[in-house]
Amino acid sequence: MKKNRLILCLFASGVLGGLITANVLDTFVLPHSEGTVAQKEDFDFDVASSSTSSKSSSSSKEISETTQTTPSSTSNEAKTTVSLLSSTRRIDGLEVPYHLVDIHLARVSDLRTSLATDSKGNYGSNIVSSLEEMVKKEEMDGPSVLAAINGDFPFWKGRSGYVVRNGVTYRESSRLSGEGFALDKQGNAYSYKESETSLSELGDIYQAWCFGPTLMQEGKISVDENEEIDGMSKSNNQRTAIGYVDPLHFYFLATEVNGRRSSNNASSFTLYDLAKTLSELGCQYAYNLDGGGSSALYYGGSTLIDSRDLGDMVYVVER
Repeated sequence: MKKNRLILCLFASGVLGGLITANVLDTFVLPHSEGTVAQKEDFDFDVASSSTSSKSSSSSKEISETTQTTPSSTSNEAKTTVSLLSSTRRIDGLEVPYHLVDIHLARVSDLRTSLATDSKGNYGSNIVSSLEEMVKKEEMDGPSVLAAINGDFPFWKGRSGYVVRNGVTYRESSRLSGEGFALDKQGNAYSYKESETSLSELGDIYQAWCFGPTLMQEGKISVDENEEIDGMSKSNNQRTAIGYVDPLHFYFLATEVNGRRSSNNASSFTLYDLAKTLSELGCQYAYNLDGGGSSALYYGGSTLIDSRDLGDMVYVVER
């Protein structure tokens, strides 16, 4: 009898231990997949325009140490082009570096997004990849990537908000507070309060992001000089934003920090500085994307700002 009880206890202990181990692995190791990335994405809903949109210029006296790189074109046909401006802006008495990608699209569908996936095509809160790895993956089955930035890390733990990528809806739950940013298939971009706007009201959406806040709305700066993401004091973080001028003209803006992020003597862009920079470039709308350790920028075959592994990216292709 004692022998049988001992065997039973050992068996129960083994089962319980296995369940605990499985639970620990599920909590801390195993990926929490929210789904599988859609295999069918329609990038041919629009056609190339006859010409790219006219460029805006910045008259800011605070921009200095500028280097410009513009790809040459030998074709009369409309082509998507990007150019890089690396410069500084004087903030708190220090020159803070930033990188601006000026994007002129031949077609709206040349501006794309990509979710980080595992080997089975699953995406989720625990599934991440470097920006460079995501670029290489997209180029294996598609056209060349001209430029890319980090997105909004949409499936990070506990996050909610509308997620539409390349015309495919991945999440329909709205946030009780917060502003979303959408790009429709006609190339119109706009921000909205998720608590007051249903996904169906947004129309034929091509992309929808859920970080924020909105930096510019209808040509006006929509953040004040002291506003911060968490409502607390300004922090020395890198920043990433997307700006919209017209249906074929966009900007990627990625900033750095002058000094160490943890230092009280460091200087960086505030949300207002982001908005002001994009306002000077003629943007009608602008939206803050994930920043800090997630800020990343890829241009012309090189990673200009490296980051931790990401949940998604926004990128431009040449077809």
